[in-house]
Amino acid sequence: MSIVKALQRCKSENNDANMQMANVLAKMGVDFVPMPVRSQEHREQLLLEGQQTLEELLALSRDINRSSEVKS
Repeated sequence: MSIVKALQRCKSENNDANMQMANVLAKMGVDFVPMPVRSQEHREQLLLEGQQTLEELLALSRDINRSSEVKS
């Protein structure tokens, strides 16, 4: 399948929501890298990895906040 056909298959509402989330993450200082996917299964795998990364960053942020509260 050509890239043009693949892009035509994209639903604009999904792209809009994804871009909004990417912008929120970027404003928080989280680097965002859009990635093409091979299949629904591959997409789900990447989403799971992304969710795990966000959870790790959240935990790190909480630890930093707790540490700074203790020092204050």
